[in-house]
Amino acid sequence: MDKSSRLRLVTSILEEQLVGDQPTLRELLLRRGVEVSQSSLSRDLKELGISRERTPDGIFAYVLPAEKPIATSEEAFRRRFRTSVTGVRRVAFVLLVFSPPGEAQLVGRLLDNTSLPGLAGTVAGDDTVICIAEDESSARLIEIQLQEMIN
Repeated sequence: MDKSSRLRLVTSILEEQLVGDQPTLRELLLRRGVEVSQSSLSRDLKELGISRERTPDGIFAYVLPAEKPIATSEEAFRRRFRTSVTGVRRVAFVLLVFSPPGEAQLVGRLLDNTSLPGLAGTVAGDDTVICIAEDESSARLIEIQLQEMIN
């Protein structure tokens, strides 16, 4: 299961029931066929903005943030993009966007959810996203925008 699917599953589990600790959450994920290390689960919870808080009943449980974790504003997009992209390279009308292993699908989704003029679409692998521009001129403009976001 890819990371973005795992993040959706974690969110779904926490929407369905109260979970008080990581071992319990890991067990619930395992029951659904997803094996994840404690360190990866910690990073997932942080990325989703999930905190552990006292409920009205007095117990501690993971709480979903009020806002969705997907970038909904230009500032949120830029922050998320900057932390997930390590480089950009243009070849004619194709852009290669590099990320740490396992994060390319998130980057592809972020790019697909934006309205970058001239971006026809993306294909995400493990650590690289291929961005197809409508033409070479559009690719140059997109490259400049993406470079500005990561610098």
